[in-house]
Amino acid sequence: MGLEDVFRTGKLEVKKDSRTLKAAELLAGTAVDLPGEFDIDLDDVPQIVAHGNRMYRNNKWGCCVISGRAHQTLRFELLETGRIIPLTDEEVEDQYFRETGGRNRDDGLVLLESLKRWRNEGWTAGGRNLKIFVYASINKANREEIKTAIIMRMGIGIGLSLPDNATAEFASGREWVDVSRPRGGGGGHYVYVTGYNSDGLTCVTWAQKQHMSWRFFERYCDEAYAIVDHQQTLDPSLRGIANDFLDDL
Repeated sequence: MGLEDVFRTGKLEVKKDSRTLKAAELLAGTAVDLPGEFDIDLDDVPQIVAHGNRMYRNNKWGCCVISGRAHQTLRFELLETGRIIPLTDEEVEDQYFRETGGRNRDDGLVLLESLKRWRNEGWTAGGRNLKIFVYASINKANREEIKTAIIMRMGIGIGLSLPDNATAEFASGREWVDVSRPRGGGGGHYVYVTGYNSDGLTCVTWAQKQHMSWRFFERYCDEAYAIVDHQQTLDPSLRGIANDFLDDL
């Protein structure tokens, strides 16, 4: 088995902060027509399909939190600038070890702590320092909330407490639908979600697109966040809510 066939996880145990903005607060009063299915890669940024999805060293290190961030950053910047930024494996690796505390510490990351650093400090991607504007926790039981955040191009990042057969199913090209296994046997993993349909969600991980059923998501997801790009235009009322959140942290 070659290195390209290794699928590393690396999202650590969930931590919470009572001050974290909730997506329900950010989206309150927002009316969006939700199509039956949507995928940003097909509907908004088809250039990504030709560009392909990179591993971003998640076969070598437990850097899934930063690799997932990289996939999302590509889409954010493509929406904003109309071009695919030259985001490199080395930038992902450097940020990962900056957050773990050194290159001898391949320990994985706490998602919430990493999101805070992304918002406050930014990270070097495509040679530029890029930040997000705000993140908000999602109620994983509320499918309408999830779909709304996706359709508004906020971007959804989710943490999964994977079952022990998840990587084998991924490697064999099968969708994630089996919910019979205990949570956590396959490790904690972070993925960027690009879309949804009536059957479930589609994410990008380990250099590929992967579909998971709604039942799989609801069983194995242990945290989920809507993430708003720093340059993204929000409705003024939403921006006011988000600014209040920023003032509290």
